[in-house]
Amino acid sequence: MAELAGTTIKTVHHYHEPGLLEMPERAANGYKQYGASHLVRLIHITRLKDLRIPLAKARLIITRDRQGRR
Repeated sequence: MAELAGTTIKTVHHYHEPGLLEMPERAANGYKQYGASHLVRLIHITRLKDLRIPLAKARLIITRDRQGRR
């Protein structure tokens, strides 16, 4: 997923900490099960970062999107 979004696994893990990217469910083997919604969100976060929007502001934008307000 990180490769598809043009970022690194470390960055994906970093986005979990402030709640920018939801933590996925884990399979029986312990691996995280990322879905299409995670990829879309990660691409969104990556694009905001590319636009030099601070992560705190990105979190607000993403929260508004989740609530359906744009």
